[in-house]
Amino acid sequence: MDNISNDSDWLAPVLVVEDNGLNQKVAILLLERLGMKAEIAKNGLEAIEAINHRQFSVILMDCHMPEMDGFEATAAIRAIQASRGDYTPIIAVTALTSENDRQRCLDAGMDDYLAKPIEKDLLKNKIDLWLQNAFNHQESNILDPRKGAVRPTLSLVVDPDMLNFDELEEFYGKAQLSELLQNFMAETRENILLIETHLRDKDAQAAHEAAARSKAACTALGARQLARLFQFLQEAALRADWVEASQTFLSIQHAFAQNKNQLQCGIITEQNPPFSRADPGNQGISPTTTPK
Repeated sequence: MDNISNDSDWLAPVLVVEDNGLNQKVAILLLERLGMKAEIAKNGLEAIEAINHRQFSVILMDCHMPEMDGFEATAAIRAIQASRGDYTPIIAVTALTSENDRQRCLDAGMDDYLAKPIEKDLLKNKIDLWLQNAFNHQESNILDPRKGAVRPTLSLVVDPDMLNFDELEEFYGKAQLSELLQNFMAETRENILLIETHLRDKDAQAAHEAAARSKAACTALGARQLARLFQFLQEAALRADWVEASQTFLSIQHAFAQNKNQLQCGIITEQNPPFSRADPGNQGISPTTTPK
């Protein structure tokens, strides 16, 4: 099981707002495989009733439902939560994929977007992101001017185990690993710039190929988080889903930038000589890392 968190038992459940019975079962199954509990609301009215009675970690919101659709429900939930001073991330789950559709979701007060059918790894990535934002909300509240709701700041989770340096050093040796990391960082930076251009030009094939090269490089080094993101970008480019591709590209940029220091720790320079992780003072990924 690929759990969202080792401590997922204490998390509030996910509210799945969906009128289709089969889609409900699929969503519950995916969430259970991620180690999360779920509750179902069959339409927007039931969703409002649910949030008035308990807290949820995330809301997965279908857009088109009878009685009250996802757009109306989200606007109502945001108004209720603004009056209470709390905030629950809402992720739209819909077959609509155009840029106008995404903007309509954001204008209604939703935070993110998932295309149907739901992909398990992408669902995990989105929930991981918004759970981290919910934690940040406790320390850094900002007022969302669109709806007057308190909205958590956006910050991607840094993967502290992006690379297993001990395993890589044992396999490649320090000097060879240093050279590999230098090449990896240079090529990934170059590919990110190329992908940005390809997305701007809406060149699906070129974006797919550049993402595939980066995914292969990430896989070779065991950078699983980045490899998954490049895989998502490949799939979005093949579907010509430019909304999802652009959003995934932003996640790639943030993940690469936030993990850059960790990558540089493995590069041998005069300022950063080789060091032994067996030394008592060298716990973690860097000799200057403060043990947690």
